[in-house]
Amino acid sequence: MTGSRAFSTLTSGFHHREKRRFASTAQMIEAIVMLFVVVCALAVAAGLLAGALGKMHAAAQTEDATRAAINAAEAFSADPAGQPATQTAGDLTVTCDVTPETHRDGTLYRAHISVADGEGATVYELDTARYVASDGTAAGSAAATGTATASQGGAA
Repeated sequence: MTGSRAFSTLTSGFHHREKRRFASTAQMIEAIVMLFVVVCALAVAAGLLAGALGKMHAAAQTEDATRAAINAAEAFSADPAGQPATQTAGDLTVTCDVTPETHRDGTLYRAHISVADGEGATVYELDTARYVASDGTAAGSAAATGTATASQGGAA
């Protein structure tokens, strides 16, 4: 009986080591799968942050273009006839096309203001008008509308 007891002790140790090896292999596979899931989640989060950063830059450019167009519209309102055709505001180019329409009692000045980025793509456009009476008094702005356009994947 001692012989069989020794054999059973020997085989139980062998099975115990096999179970331990299987358990450590399963834990290793589980750790690799969890690492893969975490890496995939981080890649998705990084992609979302990169996209948000791109949208933020496009929104900032649209805001700057809007501000430049509004400044040009205010300068046009102050002196419709003396508005320069092209101005620069940082890396933006502001173009103001003024069209005078002579009427019996004065002149209606219409302006189309467009703002382009450094590559020439239009970022923002604004249309406005101002009537100046023959006696030199201004009747105010007839219309002012603006539209933002998508530029290089930016938000409008």
